[in-house]
Amino acid sequence: MKNPVVWFEVVGKDGSRLRQFYSSRFGWEMSAAAGDASYGSVNACARIPGGVGASPDGGDGNVTFFVEGGRPR
Repeated sequence: MKNPVVWFEVVGKDGSRLRQFYSSRFGWEMSAAAGDASYGSVNACARIPGGVGASPDGGDGNVTFFVEGGRPR
């Protein structure tokens, strides 16, 4: 893969509910981020590491994919 996804993030208003949904849907195990019960990191069981939790600004949320950078052309 030329430019693989190296991290993903799913955030929304109800971080606990989001973590519960993705854990049950995909079998992801999540650990709470250091000192933050509203955000969890997806453990190594997923092919791509990531995080799921509450939107930091309290907004509706979004999904973000971080892609490994390539060489500028």
